[in-house]
Formats: sequence, C-alpha cells, structure tokens
Amino acid sequence: MIYFINKKFIIFLACLFTMIFLSSIYINYRSVATFSDSPVEEELFFPAFNVHINDTDKVVALTFDDGPTREYTTKILNYLDANNVVATFFVLGIRLKNNDDILIDMVKNGCEIGNHSYNHKQFLYLKNDEVKKQIEYVDNYVRNVTGFSIRSVRTPYGEYNQRIKKTIDRPIVLWNIDSEDWKRKDASKIAEHVISNVQSGSIILLHDIFDFSYEATILIVEELLAQGYKFVTVSQLLELNEVNGDGIVFWSK
Repeated sequence: MIYFINKKFIIFLACLFTMIFLSSIYINYRSVATFSDSPVEEELFFPAFNVHINDTDKVVALTFDDGPTREYTTKILNYLDANNVVATFFVLGIRLKNNDDILIDMVKNGCEIGNHSYNHKQFLYLKNDEVKKQIEYVDNYVRNVTGFSIRSVRTPYGEYNQRIKKTIDRPIVLWNIDSEDWKRKDASKIAEHVISNVQSGSIILLHDIFDFSYEATILIVEELLAQGYKFVTVSQLLELNEVNGDGIVFWSK
C-alpha cells in the first residue's frame, strides 16, 4: 500500500512538472512572437535633444561605426556615461545578436543608434531590394529591442549615389572628421588628428571595435570638454526631427 501511494505521488509530480515546463515554453514562445512580430502602434524615435544647448555653444557629434562589441562598446559607453557625454552609434546587423543589453545601455545613457547596414557590403554593387534588406534588418532589430526607431543611416564606406539615396529615402549622415583610427592605431595620434581639426558642428568618425579607439575617445572627450564643447547626438546636431530626409546627405552641421 505504501509503495502504491508513493508511485501515484511520483506520477503526479511528474505530470505537474511536465505541465509547468510546457506552459513556460508556451508563454516564452508567445512573448517572443508578440515581441518580434506584432506591429508597434506608435512610431517612437530615439530622443534627439538630450543635451541643453544655446545658440552660442560649441557643439560636436561623436560617432562610432561597426559595433557593437562587448569589449570595446561597453567600455566606451561606461566612460561616456561617467562624464555625461552622449554619442551616436552606427551599428551593424551582424553584431546585434546577443548584444541586446548594449543597445539598451545606449538608450539609458541618452545616446542615439544609427543604421550602418547588416554586414557592411558596398551598396553601390547591391540591387535596390538588397539595399533595403540590409537597412530593414537593423531597423527592425533595434526597434524590437529598444522600442525606438532609427532616424539616420550611414552607408558603408560613406558611399552613395542618386539611386542609393532614393532607395534609402532617409537622412544619410556621414562625417567631416575621419579619425582614421583603423590606420593610425595609436590613441595619441588619433586624438591629435581629431582635436586639431575640430570645430563647432563637426561630426567625428571613430570605430568601437578597437582598444586604441577607446583610449583615443578618452583623450578627445577630455580635451574638447576642457575647450568648452558640448557633445550631442547627430539628430540634435543636424536637427533631424523627421525620419524622411528625402535622401539628404549630411557631412556636418
């Protein structure tokens, strides 16, 4: 009799745990499906005007391409946050998976996220539908994770023509100070080049995939803050209030 009761109890527990397990799978599936597939009723763009500026202020936009990376983007974000500095991160689709928390940190820090394509292929050699797919993947992924929509695109290598402008039909934001961090590979030389060329309204290009770029960021921010510059996102710098820029290309303010 004792054996029979224990056997029934074991069967009951097994059934109970099976039901709980299956329920959890169903709930997770439903939440993922809803999160990924259901349309967002209201279009919410990344807050552009996080920094209070006056007409006489010197402003500059710090931008980072080709991330996010867990090692370097995280370090850059932590430094910027500690110094109340915002930046714009033009992200690649191939680097987004498993880095959702980094995207969330960008939002929490008041930074902006831009679209740098899925895998950095040259748009000049892609068909229109391929260009759209490159852009749409990043748009959808970032929107699903953060709840915000991307305003601006930075085309790979800064390349574009009239066909690409028409296909993207969004503000294309490039730069007027290329740090060439990938080539200089020295934080001091990178920072010296940027600082010697900066002026109010500059858009600075760096990459959040190198350690020397992180170190250069510290040198650049410290010096420009000392010179009285305020750091803003590209949308605040360029006053991009609407997502449709009719393919306008911005190099700087």
